[in-house]
Amino acid sequence: MKKLCFCIILAIASISFANTHITEEKYKILTVEDFVRSNIFEQIKNLSKKEKEKQLFSSIDPQTVLAFEKGKKYPIKLILKGDFFSLNNEETPVVSINKDFYIRVEDEKFLFSTDLKKWEEAPIFFTGEVGLGLGMLKETAMPMLKLKAKFKKR
Repeated sequence: MKKLCFCIILAIASISFANTHITEEKYKILTVEDFVRSNIFEQIKNLSKKEKEKQLFSSIDPQTVLAFEKGKKYPIKLILKGDFFSLNNEETPVVSINKDFYIRVEDEKFLFSTDLKKWEEAPIFFTGEVGLGLGMLKETAMPMLKLKAKFKKR
């Protein structure tokens, strides 16, 4: 009986290891830093938004994955403009990656994953909220608009 249990455990471990191995070899994983230094980024950086999307969708292999690693920090450019608001970027905010996740392009869609196995489009992958409020800057007693965005894994 012990030998049978041992054989079953060994078989399950082998299958689990084999699946992990296949998953790792299935994708070419690039860090954000690698992507920014890549030929793909060099080709698209000066294009319009529409041209960038077209180039990305046509030149990126669906097996290429962009990895966002927990603990990394990146400057973020916030854009807010329209009839009622515009944002003056006086300082560059920094976004922290709180959890590993991956992005890849397939069939002209951006797909997201946390495990390289289940891939979902942004509206399915993320849930969250956006809010607008009023406050006051303590230092100057000036009115302050608050813009809040929360994104979570669905």
